[in-house]
Amino acid sequence: MCKLRVGPYLMHFTGYQPQTAPELEFCEDIPGTGQTIIVLDYLDPKLRDLPVEARIIRATGDEADLDRVTVFHLPAAVYAKGTLVIEHTFTEPGSFVGLVTVGDQVSRFPFAVGTRGRRAMILYVAFGLVALAAGGLLYFYSSRAPS
Repeated sequence: MCKLRVGPYLMHFTGYQPQTAPELEFCEDIPGTGQTIIVLDYLDPKLRDLPVEARIIRATGDEADLDRVTVFHLPAAVYAKGTLVIEHTFTEPGSFVGLVTVGDQVSRFPFAVGTRGRRAMILYVAFGLVALAAGGLLYFYSSRAPS
């Protein structure tokens, strides 16, 4: 399960992109740009009585001016039904950080949008280079063996 801890509280995190991949659920990186729905279901019933705030910011490394880097903000409110829904359209790929705040407790979860293809390509190239190096070493040592 995709769990998010905010201080002593737990939430279940699920993301959807209904227009581009309606059958896919995710809890880490978002596969592509476009309309995205993120659902936070409270696993701890005490959260139903507490105000919860959610924010998505660009991962710039500088959070001194949150308003400048914020791409989505849901002000603190009490969600008595135990579900908080974030709907946002990501227009460009990149690195982001989700911030969920309950009282003075803040949970930070970094994620990427639309970079899965690049990451897979880097992984394939790295594995290819390792396989090529292993093959080269095997050939080198087998050709040096005495007849």
